[in-house]
Amino acid sequence: MSSSATFLHLTDTHLALAGVPFARDDHKVKIPAIDGETRESALELLFTRLAERLSRSRQKLDGVLFTGDAQERGQPGGHKILLDLLLHHFEPLGVTTANIIAIPGNHDVPRASEPSSAARYDAFMEVWRKAGCVTPWLDGVDASDSEGGLHRLVSDDGRWAVFPINTSNWSHATQILPEPLASVWAVLPSIAAKGSQDMEAKLRRQLDALARYDMARVSGQQLEVLRKVIEETPRPSSGRQVRIALLHHHLRTPSLREELKPFADISNLEQVRSFLRDRDIAVVVHGHKHEHSVQFEHVYNRDGNKEHRILVVSGATFEAGRESDAARLITLTGMPNSPAASIEQVQIPRSGVELVDLPPIVRRIWTTDVVQGGPVVIQGNSLDEVYERACEAAAKEAANGTLADQRRRDAISAMGNL
Repeated sequence: MSSSATFLHLTDTHLALAGVPFARDDHKVKIPAIDGETRESALELLFTRLAERLSRSRQKLDGVLFTGDAQERGQPGGHKILLDLLLHHFEPLGVTTANIIAIPGNHDVPRASEPSSAARYDAFMEVWRKAGCVTPWLDGVDASDSEGGLHRLVSDDGRWAVFPINTSNWSHATQILPEPLASVWAVLPSIAAKGSQDMEAKLRRQLDALARYDMARVSGQQLEVLRKVIEETPRPSSGRQVRIALLHHHLRTPSLREELKPFADISNLEQVRSFLRDRDIAVVVHGHKHEHSVQFEHVYNRDGNKEHRILVVSGATFEAGRESDAARLITLTGMPNSPAASIEQVQIPRSGVELVDLPPIVRRIWTTDVVQGGPVVIQGNSLDEVYERACEAAAKEAANGTLADQRRRDAISAMGNL
């Protein structure tokens, strides 16, 4: 049984067959034989360096977590490019299609497709699901709970499990307009264009954009399927299972940067948060916002007197001037009794130049619940750590006891003065 696991997290790679430019240099003129860098070539260099480093340290990967937007605005090719790169570089390090988890992002669903339609997921399924990767249950595509696979990745000993969730089924959904507005809306471009086909087409695109919303949502049907999937997932023989949920969209904004638009957040966010709490999800990994962040989300029960703590890892992508968090290595340690997560940023390198490693962010995944009057359980990764925590707990209990004794003496004294 292993007490640790390491995953490569990627998100928002935005690739395409045409080659999406990655302009991090200031080329004011074009010179023969100096080709501009692309996102594909940058990712190729990153994977090459990372694979070399992992090989030197004899470190294996337990899986790849991809949280959506392989494509750039729906352009074809992104899914296959990314999958081929992953297998080429990391198959010798333990990565197979069976331990790659992929979910669709809002750039991966065609704008012309309807929510819960097969056309919405054709390109995604043709690559990831056809190859045998772990994918989420898809609205309108998967007729039964088990169709499309088990919708989970779980370790052999059951100490950790990863569950993909699709939040992009309503991305680019067009609002249903009421009558008579719907009928007027349909003919307005032709009336206003006065015979100009170019004007009519432009007006149609602009009007359609006004009624289209990049909406994030998780259907109740998918949540019910996930509830059953989690209940049927093998548990460890002892200890608590570390459960990870993958989403494309965020639970809350990971930075102070404001995004001003309708449906900037998941529309049924509190239902999703409550689901994560009730299913004992310990870690959420997402993308979409292109912002790096590691924060705790606290979801309270209905009475508001007990919290469930979730470690939320927001993944950035690589952009000009922001290349230090192109990918992440997420390592779980201390399972099953005292798990912690180490999140290490993986940078886009420069050819021939060595990178300076950034220090990882380390967070304990959960704290021990203490029942009033019950035994106190103290956990740690070493005897020294347990001893230090025991001393702190003893000092706190002594201080509380001293305070309680003083309160009792004050009360007795007050009664004597009556």
